Amino acid sequence: MTRFFKLFLYTFLFSLTLASCSDPDDRNAYLSSLRLAAIWDETTEIMNDLEIDAELSPDFDPRTKTYTAKASCVTTSVNVLAFAAYPGLDLTVNGQAPESTTQPVNVPISSGETLITIYMSGDSFIETTYDITVTRNDVNDPPAIALFGGLRIDHQIGTEFNDPGNTACSATNPNLSGVVIGGDDVLTDTLGTYLITYDVNDTDGNELDAVQVIRTVNVVENTPPVITLEGDASVTVEQNADYEDDGATAQDAKDGDISADIDTQNSHTIDTSIIGTYTVTYDVTDADGASAQQVTRSVEVVVVVAP
Repeated sequence: MTRFFKLFLYTFLFSLTLASCSDPDDRNAYLSSLRLAAIWDETTEIMNDLEIDAELSPDFDPRTKTYTAKASCVTTSVNVLAFAAYPGLDLTVNGQAPESTTQPVNVPISSGETLITIYMSGDSFIETTYDITVTRNDVNDPPAIALFGGLRIDHQIGTEFNDPGNTACSATNPNLSGVVIGGDDVLTDTLGTYLITYDVNDTDGNELDAVQVIRTVNVVENTPPVITLEGDASVTVEQNADYEDDGATAQDAKDGDISADIDTQNSHTIDTSIIGTYTVTYDVTDADGASAQQVTRSVEVVVVVAP
């Protein structure tokens, strides 16, 4: 079960923006926006952007104040991000006030139905409650598959590829086995795009097939860039003399000359009035996110010895 609840985040309800109420005499409090995201664990790393079986009714009326959402079997909790339409309103989600307008409130989702209550109140406003009923998929729904490692992987050519794995569940079986992996063989010595498919059938339940999931593996050549120092790696500077760093160059197999992107640290903090040894560092990252091995230069400030 531990693996089942880790490293997965996907949005299952779209953002909803509502206009301020048109009747100036209607002082009910209204939500201006609402966003819910189903999660496996309290992680912000998106592991799988597969949209599974959960949606908000498109004809949602803010004055109705009640609606339902359907969550897949992989849903263990939801992040609720709610905004109020008017300033000065106090808002809580299941009794908990959000820390900020960008900080969601996490609500655990249990089997069956879970009620999420958004409550708003304030001066000159009628207290308003929104009730969201979230239900897990039932026995008539197909199982779901989720992939560890994400739906898209860039893999370095010439290195062994190991599939990061998957998990599947149904309304009646939280650990559904028998996922069938098919599609392309990943040829790690050949640049290109390979599609791996994942299928499963709920043989212990309703005999329904899950929606097929496809992982895209791009075999790429992503050799990190190389930094080369201009000048010596170790230099000596006389006390109180001016120091000007010679800099460095960087070459990338794909991006070419990326010297302009080098991040040089400490070259401007060398105080030649103070005797000692200083270290200048050089770093660079190419467009694909590959980082070069850091290069350093040692700068020693020494006392001038009279002849």
